[in-house]
Amino acid sequence: MARAITQGIAFAIFISGDMGNKVEKPIKMRPTTNTIPACLTGGNLYSKRDLLSFFIVMCQSYKKKQTSNKKCERMFIACACLSTIHKYYLPSSFKFSIMRFLFLTLLIILWFPLLSFCYTPTRIPVKLGDNEIYLLKYDKAGESMVFVHVHENETSSLEAGLHTWNRTGGKLITLVHSFDGSKNRFVTFSHKKTTYRFDPNRIYTHDRTILKNNISVVKGKGEVDDFIVNEVEKLAKIIWREVDGFSFIIALHNNNNEAGALVRKNWFKKVYREESFNITSYIKKFDTESSSNLSCDDIYINPRLNNSEFFIVTERRDFSILYRKRYTVVLQNDNPIDDGSMSVFAKKYNIRYVNTEAKMGRIKEQIEMLRILLDL
Repeated sequence: MARAITQGIAFAIFISGDMGNKVEKPIKMRPTTNTIPACLTGGNLYSKRDLLSFFIVMCQSYKKKQTSNKKCERMFIACACLSTIHKYYLPSSFKFSIMRFLFLTLLIILWFPLLSFCYTPTRIPVKLGDNEIYLLKYDKAGESMVFVHVHENETSSLEAGLHTWNRTGGKLITLVHSFDGSKNRFVTFSHKKTTYRFDPNRIYTHDRTILKNNISVVKGKGEVDDFIVNEVEKLAKIIWREVDGFSFIIALHNNNNEAGALVRKNWFKKVYREESFNITSYIKKFDTESSSNLSCDDIYINPRLNNSEFFIVTERRDFSILYRKRYTVVLQNDNPIDDGSMSVFAKKYNIRYVNTEAKMGRIKEQIEMLRILLDL
């Protein structure tokens, strides 16, 4: 949002042709109470100072909010253009007519879709060892569903989820744990000079042995002891507390959709990169079973669709409907292998769960998948 405000103001000043004029007294961040009335009643408004005041009035409540796409920025620039045209390029007689009122009405109407794309998440801090990560929670009145996004690097699914959540309402939660400008799948934290790592979608289990095996040491001489397991279990409980109580969980995930290949590790060595996760991961291959295959009860693959776009469901009804719609779908069985994933945990609590998987970067396709799902 801050970027949108900066672009809008800069654009408005640029096209006004006043770049070389005398700089006016800086505007205080607290807008005057008569700014909006003057805007609507024909007063002497829309000097450069008043134009910026207008932006501040409209955005002060939203200056710390986030946007899931560029529509917010485009709408802000459109408002900047209309405001500047009104001040600098329309006849003075226009400002005292009914047309002026209609013009400003159009300007205000343009703000409503802008504000609808601005979201304020609640930030829940979670202490992990010596570090602190955050669970962001978006709430909006609407359907009794919760969108869950736990892999920070899967940004396309988050954008698709926010777009859908803005339309349907409900709750959306996402993890933020990297603060160096990167986005990472695994959560890392330090304790007593040892760095630990875990997959945030492999922590939902009552079996502490499984949870312990899902935590690894990446640096240092420490061990995965009870304290470390308790720290990770604490995060799982906080996330599940936000999910519990909803009748429908929609998981948001992306995959790389890369084929298996030899890749160079260094100048002297090549290693085999396994095929990335896709719909065929649920098929028994070369007489070898996997945890995904053993947890699968039924599967339908539409050969016309990309193998990276598919649903994972826990209820036969959802499988049957998606099958009739000819969308690639996997049905998890009633006794899946407990690997710490949320789908297995949700099944134990008889909560309807659907995972939407799509290739990284295919935002439109994942939005369409979510639309199909919510039309069931």
